[in-house]
Amino acid sequence: MDISEDLRWDLAKSPFASVLPTNYVPSTEDLIHLAFRSSYRTQAPPQRVRT
Repeated sequence: MDISEDLRWDLAKSPFASVLPTNYVPSTEDLIHLAFRSSYRTQAPPQRVRT
């Protein structure tokens, strides 16, 4: 199983697909950037744990 094909398939189903050219193959850095950006936007900020 090729992981890059998996990532490309995930991107094709993601909101980014509408703004990316159809022949665009993201680099690892792009994928990490998009993943962090989307998870940061959709998840609540981590709560600070008091020790």
